[in-house]
Amino acid sequence: MPDSPERIPYVLIGSPAVRHIAIHDRMDGYAILWACAKAQEFIPARLVTGAPQPTSNNHMREQPLPDPKRFNSLRERIGYWETVLELNDPEIQLGAAVCAALNSYLHLIQQSSVAAQPKEFIRIITESAREWAEECFS
Repeated sequence: MPDSPERIPYVLIGSPAVRHIAIHDRMDGYAILWACAKAQEFIPARLVTGAPQPTSNNHMREQPLPDPKRFNSLRERIGYWETVLELNDPEIQLGAAVCAALNSYLHLIQQSSVAAQPKEFIRIITESAREWAEECFS
């Protein structure tokens, strides 16, 4: 998902990005970065604001959350985004993992002639995922 100026500001979650969250306030962008950094398992995220480089949450992994006495509204926003994004929900995490796996092979997937037929494309991917899961857990 390329960084495009017409979609600024936004947060990209995952690496490769599996979620795109448009934001209206920069504080929300930083809150999402913190929420992803403090999730049960670290989730990489980038805040894109039009600056030359997006802001990453990699440096937030080991840092404590901002002081609630000085940054109470930011702490509240972090909690809000943790809830809204359901970062620790196993179904959300599994869906993100599947998207990441498919994104890894996107160039190969797009070369398929079926890619131009959305309903057939979705059917084949769905059946393939079901068969793969059944074989893994049988």
